[in-house]
Amino acid sequence: MKTDRLVTLILLLLTAALLLLPLVSWIASLAGTDVRNLLSGEGLRWMFLHGGSLPFGYLTSLTIITVITIGAYSYVGLPEARYTTTSFRLTLLLATLFDILLLLALFHPRSPLISLTGRLFPSPFFYGFPFALCIGLLLTSLFYGILARRLTTASALVTFMTTGLQRYPRIIILVMIATALYHTLQYIL
Repeated sequence: MKTDRLVTLILLLLTAALLLLPLVSWIASLAGTDVRNLLSGEGLRWMFLHGGSLPFGYLTSLTIITVITIGAYSYVGLPEARYTTTSFRLTLLLATLFDILLLLALFHPRSPLISLTGRLFPSPFFYGFPFALCIGLLLTSLFYGILARRLTTASALVTFMTTGLQRYPRIIILVMIATALYHTLQYIL
């Protein structure tokens, strides 16, 4: 309950900052600073051209896939799974195979997952690893849910995919607004 209040407060503060930013940029430009004015012709063009894409980016995508994965993982009951069941052991085998394939793709001599200089940072693997981890856990949860007979209907499959979105909508909105605020600040500064 206390976390919900904190998230709500941060959400309201970020929203207020995002809504006040055009006015603040206008006042700052009147004061003669090097801040771009969001209420000028150039600023209005920028807002109309980029307004739809402002809330989206790497962090928003990562937050959405993470929330979906956490919801799916808990929906099928993997945290409470008994380690002696056949469905759990087969799921563990699938997760191990996924990890082995990922490592083989990474350490292949001509791997497209490492940078052109041969390093892991920065590289496609470094930026894509959180997504690969979520996709692997999502597939593992799906596999376990099918084997444990917890995903037997289309309705259960839809609930499997949307449980996290239903449980954590404020986090997603918070990250979207924070991303929009970041991109807007990046433009005006």
